[in-house]
Amino acid sequence: MQHWRLWGLRAGSALGLGLSVYLVVQHVTFRIRGELGGLCFVRGWFDCSAVEASRFSEWFGAPTASFGVIYFLALGTLLAFAPRPTAAAADRERFGAVVKGATLLGLIASVALAALAVLAIGGLCLGCALVYGVTLVHAALAAEGGATAYLAGAIASGPAAWGGLKEMFAPEGDVWRPSRGRAALLWLALFVAPVNFFIPPFLIRRALNRPIIQQFFEKPVVELKIGPRALAYGPPEAPLQVVMFTDFACPYCRSYHATFEQAIAPLAGQIRVIYKHFPLQSQCNPIMGGPSARDHANACLLARLAQAAGELGKFNELRGDFYQLRGSDLSPEARALAERAGLDYAAWAARSNDPRIVAQVDDDIREGNAIGLRAVPTLFINGRAVDSLKPEDVELLLRASLARRGE
Repeated sequence: MQHWRLWGLRAGSALGLGLSVYLVVQHVTFRIRGELGGLCFVRGWFDCSAVEASRFSEWFGAPTASFGVIYFLALGTLLAFAPRPTAAAADRERFGAVVKGATLLGLIASVALAALAVLAIGGLCLGCALVYGVTLVHAALAAEGGATAYLAGAIASGPAAWGGLKEMFAPEGDVWRPSRGRAALLWLALFVAPVNFFIPPFLIRRALNRPIIQQFFEKPVVELKIGPRALAYGPPEAPLQVVMFTDFACPYCRSYHATFEQAIAPLAGQIRVIYKHFPLQSQCNPIMGGPSARDHANACLLARLAQAAGELGKFNELRGDFYQLRGSDLSPEARALAERAGLDYAAWAARSNDPRIVAQVDDDIREGNAIGLRAVPTLFINGRAVDSLKPEDVELLLRASLARRGE
């Protein structure tokens, strides 16, 4: 094998090994925290999150990239013990055949994985695509003498490799012959394989077995109605669907709004938030029983105003402002809000009394009572109720839900 080809293969093995280790780390990070970075933080055709969330991101419980680590390390070890140019021609031919077989195996695996990603997932991981490119370059470098000679050498690689192994481990009397190749293979088997196939799954299981996550995923999934008039923002097809039952007159809901927005900010683009009305006012909510000091003044009116703003395409812009409308007479504040948002106040107020708006608010209230709602705000992540509203807990459950969406 030509000297430049050999060094090109060695450099490719080092690059492939580095990329594979990086992808293993990214896989563990995604499974634990639901986030990707660097080469994997790409959208569109290179949809790394879709690839990571699919069932093809792991094989036999280990990250797919772990197999890349083993492959490139094994190939690099093989290339490190290439015969010298002065070695016997038979040794050099056998070595070339084994390299051809190894690179062909890597190329076949890459083509299969790329086809699987495109056809079954509909996107590629950019880091994975780079690894596939390395195996393609490897095959080109190993194809000394053309494609026919490359395939012939690859076919002969099985017997050649077996012959090399027999020599490597051939006993001399009662003592096994010491060999750098044998030591390298033993190091590979004893240290690298466990790290790749056991450590990443162990780290993932340990992180995801926290009590709050276990309890959350043990909860039943509640089928909540999301109609075309629902107040929502975020991509409709987002993997995280968060439903918040709220009361715009509730003091705690008011203070929690900013906290919630901050907790979900890192997941923008992967989350859709749907607001549902649950005003704690006896005027529209039977749970209150009758007029009492517990009533939140104007809660029913604020729910209708918010729903009407959604019909006029202004809810997302004003969702935080509704919590700031207070007092027994909302007209002055509502007029100022309408003017700031470019809304015709008279039309907005009239729309809030539209039977369809009233019916939408009533439907949300009935649904909340049907599932046993007793307080606001109440969150559901992909249909599961959230017990703790602490921002760190909400973010943890969001990331855990994102990491487990392929299961």
